Amino acid sequence: MNRRHLLKALAAGLGSSGIALNAWARVDQARIYAGYPAGTAVDTLGRQLAERMRPAYANSLVVENKTGASGQLAVLATKAGRADGTTLLVSPISTFSVVPHTFSKVAFDPFSDLIPVGSCTKNDFALAVGPSVPREVDDLPKYLAWCKANPRSASFGSGATGTKIHFAGVRLGQLAGVKLEHVGYSNAGAAMTDLVGANLPAYVGSVPTVIPFAQKIRILATTGSQRSRFLPDVPTLSEAGYKELAFDESMGLYLPRGTAQETVELLYRSMAEAMRSPAVAETLAVAGIEVRVGSGAELAQQIRAESAFWGGIVKSLGFKQDS
Repeated sequence: MNRRHLLKALAAGLGSSGIALNAWARVDQARIYAGYPAGTAVDTLGRQLAERMRPAYANSLVVENKTGASGQLAVLATKAGRADGTTLLVSPISTFSVVPHTFSKVAFDPFSDLIPVGSCTKNDFALAVGPSVPREVDDLPKYLAWCKANPRSASFGSGATGTKIHFAGVRLGQLAGVKLEHVGYSNAGAAMTDLVGANLPAYVGSVPTVIPFAQKIRILATTGSQRSRFLPDVPTLSEAGYKELAFDESMGLYLPRGTAQETVELLYRSMAEAMRSPAVAETLAVAGIEVRVGSGAELAQQIRAESAFWGGIVKSLGFKQDS
């Protein structure tokens, strides 16, 4: 299909929305920045979007992994990009709601430097115990009681220090009246190796990291507001009485500040259409990710709410990534 026919087709699809096509006709190439390496959930989502949004959004749409500083480098690259729809960011919400509280200085304003286009997905986390915890400890209340009786073993690991899973584990201990010590690992694989090998009592991490080891560990709880579709028999922290700790991780799309509203709307429509693809849902499910599309306004509100919640916890702990 040549460019003239492509634009005619796009115009037909957008005619009822009131979006001005001539504001978009100049775009041939666009780039999606991802702040995490190839093969991660963020990268997987970015590549699925790039594949499904071509050519409706841009003739060429590529993913560039700009990794480092907990996703900040990708944010800064997007912030510095042209505000004409050619520079996009796919990012977990934590980059905006948690990271600014864990670093002494960040070079972006999480509320104003980028425009939230909309959320695409969500994924839950899980708490699991390994063989170093007695077999009869098979639910969350029993685990917390065991920690109180065995304070020297009351520790949990995660593959991501300074993140929601780190802070959620510590906060769970505070709410339960027991000090749960966090053991930071460089990645989830290393933490799971120690969990399965009885060198680590407990672990908090993403649902897909625990499922492959379900026969060797006990998954006691998940963190979502509802039970995970991937672990329907495992209760949530909310069900155990810890409603404060109902949380997940959203991933969404963002544009630089100053991008025209019609471009934001066009990107949202293209994104939402891509996320409706059964093939996208199937691919993401392998990584334990569920499709959950939300508007830019909803995503902006979620950033502010999460920032207030996690910021309070981080401040109470006195935690800094660069301290």
